[in-house]
Amino acid sequence: MKLKLFLPVLASICFTAAHAQNCDPWIKQAYKELFGREPNGTECNIRNYNNGSWNSYDQLKGYIKTYNKTSGGTPQFASNGKQQAMGHCGTSGYNGICAITEFTNDDFPVRNTTCGQAAAVTAMWHAGLGASYGDPKALAKSFYGYAPPKITVGGLVEAKGSLGTDWRQINYGLDGYKSQGIRYNWQKGIDALKNELRKNVPCLFMLDTGTLPQYGYKWFTGHWVVAYGYDSKYVYVTNFPDNKMTWDELKKAWGGVWNEGNLAKAHGTAEMFAAVWKQ
Repeated sequence: MKLKLFLPVLASICFTAAHAQNCDPWIKQAYKELFGREPNGTECNIRNYNNGSWNSYDQLKGYIKTYNKTSGGTPQFASNGKQQAMGHCGTSGYNGICAITEFTNDDFPVRNTTCGQAAAVTAMWHAGLGASYGDPKALAKSFYGYAPPKITVGGLVEAKGSLGTDWRQINYGLDGYKSQGIRYNWQKGIDALKNELRKNVPCLFMLDTGTLPQYGYKWFTGHWVVAYGYDSKYVYVTNFPDNKMTWDELKKAWGGVWNEGNLAKAHGTAEMFAAVWKQ
């Protein structure tokens, strides 16, 4: 099925605020005092600061200063030790992948607009490129260099990293790994999605996060995720709070309800997903 050629300028901006919501309050306070901003998901990891051990708030601030001096200033890509997004294998009614290596916005040097890159790399890594690359950082860097955030609007192409990623750039990025066996196709609907997940095929799609304020997302933004499993109540997705959302939430954010998910509809990806595998 062909996707629409119209895309709102703001369609695929990805915000990571929701992923820092469980951040240690001292870390959040220190970042506000030191840098005048909220920490991102990576910076909220307590192991960055003396492996999570400090005796006072001032000592923590010192560790944070040191961390930012040593990690800032150069592009940061995925770490070698990637986290696993877990499914519910062994639970009655669960279908899909038991655990998938999860890439997020924080794995790229431009963090607010790289959910599309994170989704594509997550799907390709699981499809089989993990065995080829070995190092998650290598694949993240490769894909970002080849297909950085880019949106096409009426023939006008936005600058690298400034807004986000539309489905054209997702296609372009995945096509770049065709020689390495990567294949994909766009399908539509929940039944088709379930069918692919039962075959353990990762499926990426864009959500209209304006329908998901309960997760801390801002109005009129898009967010790419990878679905990797489901049960009767939830669909399990990467780069999303708690790695799961209800089916009703998905329908709204995916444009499956007539008066919801309008951004997904305008983007041309309402109820659409790309199944990704390696030949």
